[in-house]
Amino acid sequence: MDVAIDVPAQVLNKYLARVVKPPSHFYRIDEEYIITEQRADGYYSVFFKLRPDDPPIGAYQRTNCFERIMYLEESEAVMHDILKLEQRTEDSVNDKPEIVHVPTEKQKYEQLSLF
Repeated sequence: MDVAIDVPAQVLNKYLARVVKPPSHFYRIDEEYIITEQRADGYYSVFFKLRPDDPPIGAYQRTNCFERIMYLEESEAVMHDILKLEQRTEDSVNDKPEIVHVPTEKQKYEQLSLF
């Protein structure tokens, strides 16, 4: 009697990558996606940049379609730092200085004589 043993799926590293040669009409040059290392079958998976944990949107064998920018964990740290900086900038913009009304002297007007 054979017993089926579940083999844990191979964990592939993910990378932030930029499209250099679109593999299909769906992709645009310079758009950024998340790609995996090549699997044992020679394919690598492509994910949306903002949803790397969703199912892949494609799988390709041609390795010249994407240019790896950085390891995904590094890019997440960079994005976290950028969001933090943007939040600080937004907070400082929202901190409006208190406006204090200072009464001024009433101006005196004189009639202008042209002749």
